[in-house]
Amino acid sequence: MKTTLFVLFLLFSLAKSATALAAEKADVEKVGDPPYGELQALVKKGLFVRAKTLLEKTRAQWPKQVWHANMGAVLIRLGKMEAAGQHLEAALMADARSATIWQMLKGVRSYQARAAYKELFPKAAGPQRVAIKLVPPPPAKKVAVAQPAKTSPSQVKPEPLPVPATATADKSVPAETAAAKAEAPQQSAAVTKMPPADLRAALEAWRAAWSAQNVAAYLKAYAEDFHAPGMRDHAQWVQQRRLLISKPDFIRVSLQNIQWKAVDAQRWQVRFKQVYESNLFRDQVLKRLEWQQQPNGWKITKEEVVR
Repeated sequence: MKTTLFVLFLLFSLAKSATALAAEKADVEKVGDPPYGELQALVKKGLFVRAKTLLEKTRAQWPKQVWHANMGAVLIRLGKMEAAGQHLEAALMADARSATIWQMLKGVRSYQARAAYKELFPKAAGPQRVAIKLVPPPPAKKVAVAQPAKTSPSQVKPEPLPVPATATADKSVPAETAAAKAEAPQQSAAVTKMPPADLRAALEAWRAAWSAQNVAAYLKAYAEDFHAPGMRDHAQWVQQRRLLISKPDFIRVSLQNIQWKAVDAQRWQVRFKQVYESNLFRDQVLKRLEWQQQPNGWKITKEEVVR
């Protein structure tokens, strides 16, 4: 009799445990669905702080790449560009196939480049609003095993954002030099008085060094005590210029409608339309440089964006 009761108790316990496990599994499956619809609704209403909180609380429910991509999108709207860029880069490391992520990351880097340029030249155009797009989680049934097998190098390469048609695949200095020579005849020069040949050569060397991302040659064009408005000193300005010149994949600078004006025997001003293009930023400004003849050649002592 005792044995029978024990067996019945054991069977009851096992049945209860099985029921509890089934309920727990159901709860896990229910909790495991990413709240994409709720996230979409918050973003559409402009409730980005709540959207960020939702993502933080439900991180375990999202695929790694999708969570980082959506957190990056929300942080863009919160104005936290550096953190947004880090999340988008993390998403790309998880899966480099997403053109949506490339698009948002390009927008973030362009925003940062414009902000830095605006700080250096206050009259330049400021950063523009970055477009965002939430990334939906993959269908539950297709996440299993079949999906990763479709990823191949041939699929990865076409996806990243297209580079402007004028861009080259690398930073080939010979290519930049050839481009510089091709552009030279197109530069018009309206001069009040013809400047010395070595001064005109110095201006072209400055432009070519910038285009070739030759930081040392670019900095050599400036006086040793030069620094832009808002910069603490020459060293701080040099640090910023090194970053802005070396970071893009390519840079192209052309000068149009060049106008020279003699200030005195040792100083000249030159005014021109500057057309700047890189994979991160494009801009056209009217710029003025002041050059001074020094023992080591002509050097830029003033630089300003007129408009």
